[in-house]
Amino acid sequence: VAESPQWIPMPPVKTVEAGSALDFSNMGLQDAPAGKYGWVRAVDGHFEFERLRGVPQRFYGVNLCMSANYPTHEMADVLVTRLSRLGYNAIRIHHYERTLTEGSADGTTINPRRMRQLDGLLAACTEAGIYVTTDLFVSRRVPWRTLGQDRDGEVPMDEFKALVRTNEAAYANLATFTRALLGHVNAYTGRRWADEPALAFLSLVNENNVGNHGGIPEGAARKAAADLERAFYGRMEQLLHREIGTKALPTDMNGWMNYDEYRACRRDYDYVDNHFYVDHPHFLENDWRLPSSCPNENPLKGHPRGAPGAGRIREAGKPFTITEWNYAGPGRYRGVGGIFTGAWAAREGWDGLWRFAWSHGDEGVVRPEKCRLGYFDMAGDPLSLASERATMCLFLRGDLAVGDAEAMKVDTEAGSLTLVTGRTAGGFVECGRIAAGGLTAEVAGAPATVWASAVDGKPLAESSRILLTHLTDVQNTGAQYADDSLRVLLDWGSLPHLMRRGTAEIRLETKGMKVYALRADGERSGEVPSKREGKHLVFTADTGRDSGSATYLYEICE
Repeated sequence: VAESPQWIPMPPVKTVEAGSALDFSNMGLQDAPAGKYGWVRAVDGHFEFERLRGVPQRFYGVNLCMSANYPTHEMADVLVTRLSRLGYNAIRIHHYERTLTEGSADGTTINPRRMRQLDGLLAACTEAGIYVTTDLFVSRRVPWRTLGQDRDGEVPMDEFKALVRTNEAAYANLATFTRALLGHVNAYTGRRWADEPALAFLSLVNENNVGNHGGIPEGAARKAAADLERAFYGRMEQLLHREIGTKALPTDMNGWMNYDEYRACRRDYDYVDNHFYVDHPHFLENDWRLPSSCPNENPLKGHPRGAPGAGRIREAGKPFTITEWNYAGPGRYRGVGGIFTGAWAAREGWDGLWRFAWSHGDEGVVRPEKCRLGYFDMAGDPLSLASERATMCLFLRGDLAVGDAEAMKVDTEAGSLTLVTGRTAGGFVECGRIAAGGLTAEVAGAPATVWASAVDGKPLAESSRILLTHLTDVQNTGAQYADDSLRVLLDWGSLPHLMRRGTAEIRLETKGMKVYALRADGERSGEVPSKREGKHLVFTADTGRDSGSATYLYEICE
């Protein structure tokens, strides 16, 4: 993949400009500070605040992984401001405990310097109205000798996940770490982590479904596995609520083996959580090393992949969340992920979504403009980041109503999507027409997701400020594949990002009179020629409008 008339460069962008059409912080998606209405409660199948009864609450966030969880206090404020402008009202602190316990002989003693950094992140989130979830075990270092084994080295991560249910020393190790984390008093807020309403959700052990990592139970063994999990969960619930005294909501077994026998476990949880990925990489030689492969096919064809399957484990009367989901890079259909997932989750009445991930390192916090496309990180993927705005409007703002089966139509044969709501309309097509109520887009040159959202919250036809997005594909300069199917990736390449050339002839019913092309930070880069045809504003969206900088975002206003 190289810069050419078909691949347009994308200059790096660090943040979203305040007050621009891309600044979603004015939509009321956050209500600061987090915890102002008390703790999050699970009530009749949804979340609500204990001092704001009868008002369902939704959460949408990103995962922070590894060193991304440990910014300086100043950079934590910068990160949280950036996330707020993007519209997020939640984060997930993930893959954090190995760093938090660095230098510890037993893997449970907390490093004071790292804890202070994590304190700063939690405090910044609280102040900005961003709620937090985390796991009590993900990938922390646990020496074998801590479990009474005369062995050098560490317990493999996935083995420890199973041992906490059957090995008393493993359970004690987890309980010791849990007490240390939740019993810690935040240096910036003066509250124990256990007493912080912003820390609203706790997963006990990440992805610990029995059968995930081999040893798939059969027959009566599944019932036995469920019994062990129920006993473990009950024990941890006692630790969290009675001994430590937190009011955070616990859950467990969030992916991906889900047998019928496990339903009894999920009925015990305060809420049900799951994970899903589209185009998750498969490694052909060595884990997490190139070459890797993915289907890289239209995910709407046949049986749509992603959200529809993930929601099958819901339990009546329990809130439902997805704390990890993504249409992974370098899949060329990432642009449809936001609008489809947001619409599905809204229609089905889900309660929380967390993209995996914002970043796996501090560069995505300090220098996101230096991040190239990878498998998961939003900081290095302008395509997926743009697609988030559809999710924000449809799911978090609530543009698509629960149970509205008419708003979204998927043609599984053509692999196309059409979406019509009062404030957001658009869809996806490989080539041809998207007819979405007052919006029509004739797509050519590349498969594309096109939608318009009223930034001011009014119906589209009455809105004075509309954001229109036109997404094709984004790759790194110099990315190399084994063949034209783009299924086997050989080299990630480097910056700058490149966007595939594509056009869309737009007809939008609006009172707007002007169209501006936007840079990725929301600043206007110039007016786009347009004309009125009755109630409609007509113009051409062209990712190659400016050969030196891909154009995919537009502001329509009076």
